[in-house]
Amino acid sequence: IDKKLILRLKMKIKTTLSLLAILSATIIFTGCTKSPNEVVEKWSEAILDGDIKEANEYSTRNMKETNKYFITKAEKPIKIHTLETFFKFALSVDPIIDGNEAFLPGIQLKKINDEWKIESVDKYHAVLR
Repeated sequence: IDKKLILRLKMKIKTTLSLLAILSATIIFTGCTKSPNEVVEKWSEAILDGDIKEANEYSTRNMKETNKYFITKAEKPIKIHTLETFFKFALSVDPIIDGNEAFLPGIQLKKINDEWKIESVDKYHAVLR
């Protein structure tokens, strides 16, 4: 067998494996980061389900008290409809992204350690006075 042919085949295999490794890493790392809309959707589901732990997972520390407030309001039937309407409206538009901040109607997100987190929610915008 020709040594040059074997060497070329080894090089092609190394190149192919390197490209596969790079492609796999790219898919894995880009698949882990949720978009601002996905974060708001998961957070809003947690609020409506009354799951404070899950809501806090998608929020900054500043939001812990606000999350409790929203969950308390979501326990009242008339407020659940109001919250659902607010969340659907917020999720119906594309976010405005400015560096490490993203904005949806009445909701501000902040990118922390490459993950979007809810930074603040305007209670008045959500009609939860």
